[in-house]
Amino acid sequence: MGFFFRNETHSWLYWKAIFNNKSVILGAIINIIANLALLPTIGFWGVVVSMLAAEFFVTFVRVRSFTKNIEFKFDYVESLFIQFRVSLCV
Repeated sequence: MGFFFRNETHSWLYWKAIFNNKSVILGAIINIIANLALLPTIGFWGVVVSMLAAEFFVTFVRVRSFTKNIEFKFDYVESLFIQFRVSLCV
């Protein structure tokens, strides 16, 4: 793998991408566990609830990471409210 990276910048970008994808991996794990728990109980709606929970988690982690890295103030409650309204429309 050392021949792939030509300098330290490429290596840093690679590890940054791996770190950013941890939220997606954890979201997938949350989705699988919630599916296993909710699917036998409430059927199709369990899948819907587990998918929404996983997507909310990934979105929250990504927005939090984004706001930490830049000088920008963000209202988390308003963001979750907007995402909830959009998810109801879809």
